[in-house]
Amino acid sequence: MEYLDLAGYEGPRTAEPQEWAAVAELKRLVFFPKIANYMDAVRTWPMALQPEFERGTFVMFHAGKPVSAITMLERDIVVHGVTLRMGFIGDVCTHPDHRNKGLAGTILAACFKRFHENGVDIVYISGGRGLYLRAGANPAGGLAQFVLKPSVLAVRPPAPSLRVATVNDASLLAKLCALEPVRFIRPRSDYELIIQYGHCCGRPCEFIVLEGNGTPVGYLHTSRPAEKDGRVSQHVFEYGGDRAAVFSAIAQLAGQLPANGDLRVDVHGADGLGRLLGEAGLSGQPVRFGGTLKLLDSARTMRKLKPYLAEHLPVEAVDSLEFATGGERYVVWCKGGSLRIDGESNMLWTLLGAPPGQQVANVHAAGALRDLVTRCLPLPLPSIYVNVI
Repeated sequence: MEYLDLAGYEGPRTAEPQEWAAVAELKRLVFFPKIANYMDAVRTWPMALQPEFERGTFVMFHAGKPVSAITMLERDIVVHGVTLRMGFIGDVCTHPDHRNKGLAGTILAACFKRFHENGVDIVYISGGRGLYLRAGANPAGGLAQFVLKPSVLAVRPPAPSLRVATVNDASLLAKLCALEPVRFIRPRSDYELIIQYGHCCGRPCEFIVLEGNGTPVGYLHTSRPAEKDGRVSQHVFEYGGDRAAVFSAIAQLAGQLPANGDLRVDVHGADGLGRLLGEAGLSGQPVRFGGTLKLLDSARTMRKLKPYLAEHLPVEAVDSLEFATGGERYVVWCKGGSLRIDGESNMLWTLLGAPPGQQVANVHAAGALRDLVTRCLPLPLPSIYVNVI
């Protein structure tokens, strides 16, 4: 059990330039003890090479040395015309000699405070430790995973040609992503780093450009085929562009795997690719969003979502919407309706979807706001893999 014992510690704060080498060594020691050089280690987590990575790292010091650290990253997301902000937390580490003193929990609280100040709505944490659960983060759902065996799907004409993206395609990938109704707003450098180092979130991966008659029509972000326990598997994390072209592209990828292989495809929300796969006789199985998620200020987030809600609710209801939060009670009310949700996990799952094996409970909706729950929610989220830290 962690207990708070901060006597002799300084922080949380960002490291000064002259201190960063020692922070990097702490990260290497905890995460990559068998790799001698920190820069060699983080090439499989290339978001660590973004300049903002150092600025987004909070550190606790003892006797002038870094002993615990957490890194933050922020990106905007677009969900059906509404812009929200997502924060990423990763690289949570504490030197073995300084564990079980509440250091990481202290830094995590500082990270949440910084995120809130920056207008972050949803925090993604790359893990499910008790530390995160106690801080109010929870697993969430909203994903369906389709498993394709070789030759299960027939490639539908006109089939696109596939080529592995190069660094020169970074701007193209950003433009294709910008056409998606549910997407991240990423700088070009995010794509450049993934392509240059051939990894994201510790896994070998690549972007594949789909072309029809020489014109780009979509893309895939996929792991490279890997063998485990005698089986070859590949995973499509993210896709964009014409869904018929994406369907034909994943059929081609599946067909290239050996007989014992499978291609796993994550489909978010009610995306059209899921409909095409369903029409082909496949069914997606609910899977949880990797890691854990936390809502920082549900009332603020719901206010941002009012333009989206206006497409589904009566005008008079949307114009009079009010939101409030107290403890773990979340309340929405308007002219002619009310909604109350009890429990932080229930609020998260109402907004983003419950993970497999869990159900939303303690949701009390009346009048016009019954439609808010049944027609507007849960929201789909874009794939997080590119930006995981």
